[in-house]
Amino acid sequence: MNYKIKAILIIFSFFIIFFSACTSTGTSTGTSNSLEAKQDLEPSKSSINAEYSEKNSSQETQNKNNQVKNNYNKSPVNESSNTGIKEIIHMVNYVEIEDFDLLAKLGINTVLIELEPNGEDWQLTYEAAIKHDLKIIPIIWDQDAEQSIWQWDEARNKWQLDREHYPESVGSLFLGFLKDNPMYLEQTFAIYSFHEPLWNPEKTGPERLKIFYRQITEEIFYDKNIRVYGEDITMGWEKSDECLTGVLDYESHNIYPFIDTSEGIYRPFDVANNYYSTPTNDLALTLQAEIACLDERINRYKSSPPAHTGRRPEPIILIQCFVDSEYTDLWNRMPSAEEMEVFATTFIEKHSDQIKGIGWYPYRKVADNYTACLYTDRYDKSNSDRLEAIRKISAKFFNYFYKHK
Repeated sequence: MNYKIKAILIIFSFFIIFFSACTSTGTSTGTSNSLEAKQDLEPSKSSINAEYSEKNSSQETQNKNNQVKNNYNKSPVNESSNTGIKEIIHMVNYVEIEDFDLLAKLGINTVLIELEPNGEDWQLTYEAAIKHDLKIIPIIWDQDAEQSIWQWDEARNKWQLDREHYPESVGSLFLGFLKDNPMYLEQTFAIYSFHEPLWNPEKTGPERLKIFYRQITEEIFYDKNIRVYGEDITMGWEKSDECLTGVLDYESHNIYPFIDTSEGIYRPFDVANNYYSTPTNDLALTLQAEIACLDERINRYKSSPPAHTGRRPEPIILIQCFVDSEYTDLWNRMPSAEEMEVFATTFIEKHSDQIKGIGWYPYRKVADNYTACLYTDRYDKSNSDRLEAIRKISAKFFNYFYKHK
């Protein structure tokens, strides 16, 4: 009898051990799956970036770069210098409607989005933007116009913006759509004007750009406080000096220094020579050069009398988030998550009273020669989350601005 009892106890102990092991394994697997499910809403915390730390960089430069990185998150926003601070925007460019929910959760408040010329997605896009509380910069490309959707009337010496006179013009139809829907007009951050129009000054030169601005602000939306946004107009072109005011209200200011070469990982813009300087590994030098370029743009705005609206342009910083396959020594790597934080923090802290906001270009691939973007390359080489970097910038700065505006 004692032998049978002993055997039963041994078998019972075996089942207890087996059951415990299964329970432990199940708990571990459940935790892993839970973390994966939460990752989109709670991205992994960015760590100190080491992607390029060993690449052709002296120990002195590495130490200097680490000091810059360590300092960027130590200095809080100086509240005393932000009395009566204006609202600034946190933007991403070239998104889809399906991105709105995530972007809003990341603290993005403005998107530049491409719409179809036939109007099939105009209402849908605006309704989604209202739902997610996102302002819109709408852009519609038209191959016939070769420059957004705006068509020039040679006979009348004006742009085809009035629906009554130009019922077939895509541009006039879109502006009419906004006039017919005040709620959508209110959701429009700015009217997109032109991208690098001075490439073709005969067709989109300074005088025509000023006519466009006057038509938008004095004729089409004469009773509305509408703004005009443009890209790459007031610096770097032969006729840029003629476009400093009276052409737009907001202008992109590109920060595109990220490269991957044997000589260095940055090519800051040399504003004195109007081109990118030689490659470097020096982060502080790169930030200094990029800030000098922004200062030059702001000073140029200040040097010109305001437009008839009483306004001068305000820059929106666009930070490079793409890889361009057409270049081997420019724009050929994505910034790390930590670099995104460092660059955005630097510009906001130093120029929050002189810029309209920070943007990330692009979210989705906007050109065939782009091989990487935020949507396709969310994680950097150290597996830090670039979207988490955007969320942290929102939490650090933009919540403050909205709280104190």
